[in-house]
Amino acid sequence: MCVTLRYLRSDSRWLSCLALLLIIGCGDGATVPPLGKVQGTVTLDGEPLPNAIVLFQPTTEKAGPSQGITDSDGKYSLSYLPNHPGAALAEHKVMISAQSGAAAERDPVPAKYNDNSDLKVTVEAGDNTHDFELLSN
Repeated sequence: MCVTLRYLRSDSRWLSCLALLLIIGCGDGATVPPLGKVQGTVTLDGEPLPNAIVLFQPTTEKAGPSQGITDSDGKYSLSYLPNHPGAALAEHKVMISAQSGAAAERDPVPAKYNDNSDLKVTVEAGDNTHDFELLSN
């Protein structure tokens, strides 16, 4: 049993070091590709969609995703990393979800806009506005 505890303590130190390296690697020192500012509005059946997560995932693997959350008017702006607003200059698959924290609650946004999304947009240098008018059926 002592041997097992010793290995567990050793493993937890290793995991702590790995977590620290990941945090440092994902902070402001991380490599950030050229970004375009992205904002827009999300509506569902013509009404603003508040508290929705908007995720832009580049269709190439050269950059990471960007995300934002809509406000009460359905408006969002994307961030690549904290203190790095925007999204990579590329074509992106867009996924939108409004499911709250409770797993039992059903997402009002149909899967065709999130899990099975075929929404695509291109982010260019400068300011980009991408509005999404979603339909529940």
